[in-house]
Amino acid sequence: MTSKPRPEDIDGYWECELGQFNRIQVGLLQAEPSLPWDLTHRPIDRESGLGKPVMWHRYRVELFPHFTDHPVPTGVIDELGSNLFFPALFRRDKATARPKGVIQIIRE
Repeated sequence: MTSKPRPEDIDGYWECELGQFNRIQVGLLQAEPSLPWDLTHRPIDRESGLGKPVMWHRYRVELFPHFTDHPVPTGVIDELGSNLFFPALFRRDKATARPKGVIQIIRE
């Protein structure tokens, strides 16, 4: 969560086990085929020069899988030199490293 009056985008992550990922991707495509769920096709953003998924280019939303059984480092390093994983990365402000809130969506 941010206090910016006009956030530039929405970032998030969802948790699953690595072995569930393909099944979840297929389910997402079947449930909502019009949404760009493909995370591998990453056109370059002109402003940042970074590859971003189609979902970001279309909706300014970027969702990342966080594999609970095989966490993948994000490439972002904290002030102690530790590589951050998505749960820690999204709980801190990029610029100040101050803690920030997250919204958790729970499926019942």
